[in-house]
Amino acid sequence: MLHVYTPLRDLDSIRVFELNRVSSPKGQVSGRLIQARLRDGPHYQALSYVWGDHTSNTCSILLDERPFEVTPSLYEALSALSLESQATRFWIDQISINQEDESEKQRQVKIMASIFTQANMVIGWLGHTCKDSDIAFKLFRVLGVVHEDNPNSSRDRNRALHDLFEHGITRSITDLFDPTSVAVQAVRPLLLNPWFSRRWVVQEVVLASSLIIRCGSSSISGEAFFGAVRAICSTITDPPLHGSKIRTGMLTDLASFVRGEHPVIGGASFVLRIEDPATAWFEPSYTVSGPTMYTNFARRHIDATGGVSILHFAGYGYPDTIKILQTERKVQIHFDQPRGDLPSWTPDWRIFSRPVALDPSNSAVMPFVATTSTASYSFCGMQLRVLASKVDTVSICGMPYSPTLCDGLQTTAYEVFADWLNLVKEHFPSPAWEPSFASTLVMDGKVKLVDHQDLEISTDEILSLFGHWLARNVCYSDNPDFGLEESTRYGNVAEEVC
Repeated sequence: MLHVYTPLRDLDSIRVFELNRVSSPKGQVSGRLIQARLRDGPHYQALSYVWGDHTSNTCSILLDERPFEVTPSLYEALSALSLESQATRFWIDQISINQEDESEKQRQVKIMASIFTQANMVIGWLGHTCKDSDIAFKLFRVLGVVHEDNPNSSRDRNRALHDLFEHGITRSITDLFDPTSVAVQAVRPLLLNPWFSRRWVVQEVVLASSLIIRCGSSSISGEAFFGAVRAICSTITDPPLHGSKIRTGMLTDLASFVRGEHPVIGGASFVLRIEDPATAWFEPSYTVSGPTMYTNFARRHIDATGGVSILHFAGYGYPDTIKILQTERKVQIHFDQPRGDLPSWTPDWRIFSRPVALDPSNSAVMPFVATTSTASYSFCGMQLRVLASKVDTVSICGMPYSPTLCDGLQTTAYEVFADWLNLVKEHFPSPAWEPSFASTLVMDGKVKLVDHQDLEISTDEILSLFGHWLARNVCYSDNPDFGLEESTRYGNVAEEVC
């Protein structure tokens, strides 16, 4: 790589890449770097994308009339963007930051929030058109319209709906929500795109004043995109389609961000909304390893909150740590040991788990706390010592539940819950077990939901909803008095909580 960088002049200085227009897809990708100060309000768009493999094959562009190597994934994005009607200025980390200067990288990370906040638009680039992605985007336009009074939105929706029907992709309105339909099946590979699990993408989506999701030549607003994802994943079917649902994980959390809800940490991603850097209680760093950063974060979270609620996210409770070992006679469930590079009290964010709120300044967003008492703890080096009281002893234990485990055993969440129910019946007198079991399965309705925020239930509703779920999914009653909506509502909340 030829050296093309001049030092950034100010602490808030950035480089924007002015991409030249080309007349054909095979045209030479080229452009120039321009220094700007954030305080001056420069006009630019920020590109959010997946780097891909940058250790082997690279592609060459012309940067300030000199060859410059970029990853193939970025080259694809630049090739598509250079076909636009006029030159456009972009902030792109791979080009705008001198990747060989660790000091500069660290300084730019500190102002990353401002870079994405001040961008006129953030483009989430998913890559070139993949299989049936054009169908998926048509479905997104139909289901994700958020401003019905916007003539352009209504026109796009009607055009997309017409195309789906005209080409035989959709034959009835119910096909728009049927997980087995061509249209919904087209969504699945798109949502598996690595962009959705990229480390920094959550921050980039959170801070965007305007977000566009783009795949090849297809594009849609971030608000419409995530609105469509929520609509698809909230579908109620009879019977419930376990195992075939689109598991959104980080997607539903990103949808919450687009709607202006709380920032989260999860899925190997740190998301920190820092209003005042001078009072920030944690600052990520390029110069330390992941395990060191996770440990520093956990320690600072304990210091900032004065409590050990971070322990809720530590330990073995991660779906990806579970393996199924099947022999001729029985099935064994095996939990992988931790990697050994983290203290046991530090959550391992490298393992994908549902993103959850961890805001030390707002205790209301904590998902669940079993006691209101103040924890008594101290540190001795890397050892966390916590004073605890023995409350009770576990007398029975059913099989663990996780989506990974259910897939491996070819079972469903409801079947696991029914197994737990049978254990409870054996050890508790009837009818004393029912209210306790019903409340435990949904943690008394006190958990902040991510995937099913619209389905949150109150304590007063639990026993009634549980009755509907029990009748339809354990007793298999066809009595119309037991409603599908009530049953599914309780079941979805229980699945997410567990």
